[in-house]
Amino acid sequence: MSLKRIAISSAAASLILLAGACKRASVQANVTPPAAGSSSASPENVPITLPEEVSFNEHIQPILSEYCYHCHGPDSGTRKPKDAPLRLDRPEEAFKLREN
Repeated sequence: MSLKRIAISSAAASLILLAGACKRASVQANVTPPAAGSSSASPENVPITLPEEVSFNEHIQPILSEYCYHCHGPDSGTRKPKDAPLRLDRPEEAFKLREN
């Protein structure tokens, strides 16, 4: 596996964790459990397929657009945290060393 592929895979894993950790008040899971006796697949029975190669535009950008850019994108009025805004729309800002 090439270093570029490892870096992209690592970045993708980090973004998935970041998206799960970001606590936007406006994002609420709206999941209704299937009715008893329904033929819906339960989460443990749903097959997961991973791509052979991770593409930023195909796999990572949609996650950022859906879950992150609202608070960490180009609009300075909504960027969070206010004291040290995190921008994820610019690589130099997204990968900048920051305090925990």
